[in-house]
Amino acid sequence: MRYLIPIIVVVFTITGCVKYQQMTFQPADLSTSKRFEKNIKRYNVIVHKDGQIGTLENQEIVDNSIVGKARFTPKDSIVERPVTKESTLRHRKDVHLYMKPESNLELPESRGETKNVEIRFDEVKEIRAFTSNEDKIIGTVFIVLGAILLGFLLLILLFILIVTVIILSFLGSFSNKNNNNTNTGGGSNSGGSGGSNSGGSNSGGSNSGGSNSGGSNGSGGSGGSGSSGSSSGCYIATMAYGDYDHPQVMELRRFRDETLAQSKGGRKFIQLYYKYSPKLVEQTKGFTLLHRLIRGILNGLIRCLPK
Repeated sequence: MRYLIPIIVVVFTITGCVKYQQMTFQPADLSTSKRFEKNIKRYNVIVHKDGQIGTLENQEIVDNSIVGKARFTPKDSIVERPVTKESTLRHRKDVHLYMKPESNLELPESRGETKNVEIRFDEVKEIRAFTSNEDKIIGTVFIVLGAILLGFLLLILLFILIVTVIILSFLGSFSNKNNNNTNTGGGSNSGGSGGSNSGGSNSGGSNSGGSNSGGSNGSGGSGGSGSSGSSSGCYIATMAYGDYDHPQVMELRRFRDETLAQSKGGRKFIQLYYKYSPKLVEQTKGFTLLHRLIRGILNGLIRCLPK
């Protein structure tokens, strides 16, 4: 819930950047506009002819004309050129049609009077309407929300992979421990047998051989640790916390070296992580809200890590 509020604030902030500007159009601009034709009922179409004004009701475009019912409108109730921001927002749906003097259009002349009219675009002198950057703003909002959603889904996938690797690592460590115990028991028996057959000196040699075998196993474990790339950084965590030496980043590196690197599945995960995480960091480095979401997920993950 605490992450939902900042997202809502960001959306409303971006939406608040919508700007409206009144412009003059030629009749051909609207007669060929599919958007105007589709949404004409949402506009307040105001017709001006020889000082008379009529506001259309139930208007629609038929062929090359606008048809509807014109209602008499007092001149003092019309704002042709809004000045203030509040007035602009209130009249942003107004479309003013200024008819040519030679037009045969007849508008209602008294209060309460209505008249069915047909307004041909070729009889319109000019049109004044508002334009906005609303489409660009909406596109930006969808891009931001899409990036946040994509990052969140990637983090969930990363979390699932890490949990899976942790489980596999513990299973692998448990299996290796059982194998080591079995090998140690076999070495002791061999040493004992050698000692009884060959004397004290030979017994020492057998025990030494068993010791060398154990050392070899230890060396293999060390090699696995070296292959994890312990000198490399945690790209996503460093991006989220903003510091390579942040305690949480160091905790994740410790988990990588001491747990993940000790199993085959963990080393494969590390390899994939260092292959794809730099690209993810590069594409999301400017989204601070996404970084906060990542920190929240990583903080919860770190609390679940073995100490």
